[in-house]
Amino acid sequence: MTASPLQNQLAFFISLRNTSAITIHVYPGHIYNSILLCSLDGSEYSDCVNGREWMFFGKTHEMLPGSALWKEIGLYLKGAVREDLEQQDGYVNDLVFPRPGTYYVKVEPSYAGKLHSNAVRVTVAPLPESEQPVMEIWSRPEVARFIQGYTYKEGVAPLERLLEQYPDSLYADHARYALGDYWANEYRIRWSHIPDKNTADPQMLRKAHEYLGAVTERIPILKVRALRRQLAIVHQEGRMFEEVDVKALAREIESRMSLADGIGLGEKIRNWLPHVLAQEKPTEAPGAIPR
Repeated sequence: MTASPLQNQLAFFISLRNTSAITIHVYPGHIYNSILLCSLDGSEYSDCVNGREWMFFGKTHEMLPGSALWKEIGLYLKGAVREDLEQQDGYVNDLVFPRPGTYYVKVEPSYAGKLHSNAVRVTVAPLPESEQPVMEIWSRPEVARFIQGYTYKEGVAPLERLLEQYPDSLYADHARYALGDYWANEYRIRWSHIPDKNTADPQMLRKAHEYLGAVTERIPILKVRALRRQLAIVHQEGRMFEEVDVKALAREIESRMSLADGIGLGEKIRNWLPHVLAQEKPTEAPGAIPR
């Protein structure tokens, strides 16, 4: 298990690896029910979140010996997102990492007894004074919900304001990624509801690509994820071939393949790159573009 930290928000990458000498088939559905455990001292662990994290696969996967499947889990809030967010101020719920310090996080499958993953050590540094105004925006309920992946439009304006006022903030790249993800998904939703697909307005894709392309090198894992998201947009929507320098995008991605492999993104990128470089338009409708 690896993690990409930023203050009180982390993205964890959990791998399920075939260590046997035979090929294993993983069929669609929820294949395990695991819990993330946190500790302040590395010995006594408790649940990081109120509820278990599901690993879901929508199709059959053939796992060759030594291969792995990956699940990304974001940690920000300890509890479930409330439905009355628009009526609340301040934090939605307790933060998983409520104060500066060193934390340890590991995964424990529910069915495996004492079996658990390696523990990832996470150091949460004190928030710089310059970031306090940013935290006021970041901690609003609608932004918390947006960052958690609940892409409701109420979170767009505060994050756009954050980027306008504090473009160099520690939180800026996460805001850019979240907005890029939002506009890519909005395009997909709108596309699926119009009879004539050729009339779909590509402006949302342009905004998505612009936000994702603006993610800096500050957090290498986040940069790789943003590049992969850009590649997915181009791969799944043929009209973007005219909007994007695909060769430059491919070079950026290829230079980071080692890191992409380390967080389970390498195989998908290698499958997409030849088609994107050949500027082959997709032959099927765009589906959900992975976060």
